[in-house]
Amino acid sequence: MIPLAARDWLGWLHPASGGRGVVLCPPWGFEALCVRRSFVELADALAAAGLPTLRLDLPGTGDALDPPPGTSLVGRWIEALLEAARLLRERSGAREVAFVGLRLGALLAAEAGGRTSGVACLALLAPPPSGRTYVRELRALARLAPGGPTDHGSAVGAEGIVAGGFALDAAALAELGRLDPLAARRPPAPRVLLFARPDGPPLAGALAAWVAAGARLEAEPFRGWSELMRDPLLATPPREAFARLVRFVAEGAPSAGRTSVALAPLPKEAVLVSEGFVERTLRFGPEKRLVGTLTEPSPPRVAAERPALLILNTGATPRCGPGRVAVDLARTLAADGIRSLRIDLGGLGDSGAEPGANGVDIYRRGALAEVRAALDLLADRGAGRVVATGVCSGAFMAFHAALGDPRIVGAVLVNLPRFAWRPFHPVVFLPTRTLLALLVRPTSWSEALAGRGELLPAARVLIERIGGKLAGALPAPLRRLATLVSTPGRSLRALVDRGVRLLFLYGADDPSSAARDRLVGLAREPRFAGKVEVRVVEGAGHTFSDPASRRLLSELLRRQLDALRREGPGNSAADPPLKESVRPSAATGPGPPREPATILSPAGEDAHRKQPGPPRSSALARRSEAYDWSGR
Repeated sequence: MIPLAARDWLGWLHPASGGRGVVLCPPWGFEALCVRRSFVELADALAAAGLPTLRLDLPGTGDALDPPPGTSLVGRWIEALLEAARLLRERSGAREVAFVGLRLGALLAAEAGGRTSGVACLALLAPPPSGRTYVRELRALARLAPGGPTDHGSAVGAEGIVAGGFALDAAALAELGRLDPLAARRPPAPRVLLFARPDGPPLAGALAAWVAAGARLEAEPFRGWSELMRDPLLATPPREAFARLVRFVAEGAPSAGRTSVALAPLPKEAVLVSEGFVERTLRFGPEKRLVGTLTEPSPPRVAAERPALLILNTGATPRCGPGRVAVDLARTLAADGIRSLRIDLGGLGDSGAEPGANGVDIYRRGALAEVRAALDLLADRGAGRVVATGVCSGAFMAFHAALGDPRIVGAVLVNLPRFAWRPFHPVVFLPTRTLLALLVRPTSWSEALAGRGELLPAARVLIERIGGKLAGALPAPLRRLATLVSTPGRSLRALVDRGVRLLFLYGADDPSSAARDRLVGLAREPRFAGKVEVRVVEGAGHTFSDPASRRLLSELLRRQLDALRREGPGNSAADPPLKESVRPSAATGPGPPREPATILSPAGEDAHRKQPGPPRSSALARRSEAYDWSGR
């Protein structure tokens, strides 16, 4: 797997010696996050069948660059697919290409195939009937998206939509609405495979014009569709369907490429250059199985005393982050001269799994060695001091990595859910009343006796929550003693004694409240003053991916990095006041005005004291009261 960059998109070449190359066209938005890992497996399977394969992040998605304002986004996507086909031929020696697309990627693949020659075959995986239908789906999903711990933010308005944290403006939606490649009278390829969504409209009849024009159509249900289109943490590849797809694409493929043609050497890293920053995507670590994207200011102006930023995965989401929040953070901070590295830990995103790994485990001890490899990479690039950040499991990994590596001098930890090592289970996101219902359900006990089900994880989460409540009811001296001798207390002492600055950031309604409350108690201790801070934000989702929360997170990271730069000899370590703009007003972007994500007071002031603020009208705004958790 080799990183490639061309103009404004980023790709991955899975080499093979065959004469037919494959361009994998991804879906858009949250769907692309769900299938990222499965697409890596599919590309490997195609390459193993002798089909050199190129998968890519289209412009404005994943780790690709954003097109300039005013660019026809859909038109640029189709151009990028045609560029990818040309680059694949140049780099692999393939004489012909096949396009394989999923969801919106299927429509784009069909459109691109109809605009070029030499397309041997086309595979359409769960395509919408048309771009117009797809836009209706996006609008409906954005309106119906529920709130909750995994909500990434959705809105619909005259300016466009935000669905799952990903935005499309009105111009892009209008372009998509005109996209209708399945209605073309000329088939884009002589052979077409259609995997139809089990819960979608039948599409084979819609391709009758292609059949009448001589195309050979093979249509069947998409087996494994529902397992594929889950949250990145739960999604599983539809291996039966992928095996069928590989056989289809490999049928009749030339056995070898143009071996007599001298191919250009493949790069070791993919470089994208934009105004204000340059990004290098590369492989590193043990056996070069890890993947990271290094973002540096351009022209180079990194202050030697300023730490770099290391961004870790949120759950099983690829390194671009939910709604591309990690990409936006890295590029925004580059404008201030801050170098950053966002990585995929083993088995996530583009990185290879740890040897012997069985499935996805976002709480692996082995991941600490991978974080150390990322720190080595930053040190090789001149960054010996690092601030680590992450959301949820990423915050957990950053916390434990800081305990073991002195190069981490600060951490900004978002919705840290726990302190102890144990496997993840989704029941941590369930409310207490739902967990109690699981305990009294007879089927839960029968499943537990059979070694499966959710009873035991639910009981463990309930015990933790009850323990936290009981600890909070102890007399103040006992509560303080229990807090100090606890595992979090000992860990914080070790970090603070080493001079590490820690900022814990929580959404007010996040399920991580038990961990938050323990940290609030610790933050009151005088020995942690100026080194440990806990802030709570009203209105922020679990991933902090809405526009207002992104601006807040970016400013807090900048403050942390600046404070650490000032802590050298002769410099003041006092924090500057938080800029008023950090208390975001309405979120920018399409959709109706969003209420502010109000910063709740840091630990150390009067408890539950309401802060003055502007008049509020919406239900969200009425809940936006600033509390502080000192308990004095």
